Amino acid sequence: MIFILKYATTAIIFVVANKMTTGANAILLQYTASIYVALALRMQKDASPLSQFLH
Repeated sequence: MIFILKYATTAIIFVVANKMTTGANAILLQYTASIYVALALRMQKDASPLSQFLH
């Protein structure tokens, strides 16, 4: 059930991004989102599981 909500949220955000900007920008943001999340987690103090994964 949570997966469905997460997927629906992602789809809605992608549609909104397409309406607010060009399709290329929306696709670029979608494909690089995992990098932004990884960097944000790395900057947090308790990012030890992520740092173990990246090394």
